[in-house]
Amino acid sequence: MYLRSIIAVYDIVCQHSFVIICYWLLPCYNLSMGKYKGYTEARERANEKYRKEKIDTILIRVPKGKKETIQNAANSQGVSVNQFINNAIDSAIDTAAKSGT
Repeated sequence: MYLRSIIAVYDIVCQHSFVIICYWLLPCYNLSMGKYKGYTEARERANEKYRKEKIDTILIRVPKGKKETIQNAANSQGVSVNQFINNAIDSAIDTAAKSGT
């Protein structure tokens, strides 16, 4: 509330229109936490429900240094590490299906 008062006073004294815009945007943000207020506990629950219903999680362990190699390979292809690994798995499955093993 203190910051809003300062901006309101600054707006009256300096008469800058951009400050008015900032003043009206302030209620959208939680200034003490730096988070957008629109992300609520209900949204978190909905996201968790979606992950439980639609997504399987697999944890893989790799030797030290291999993670960086995978990240570099994914970056060179312009995809995320997750997508890179999924593409590699799909390719291996397709190859196995074609060879009949």
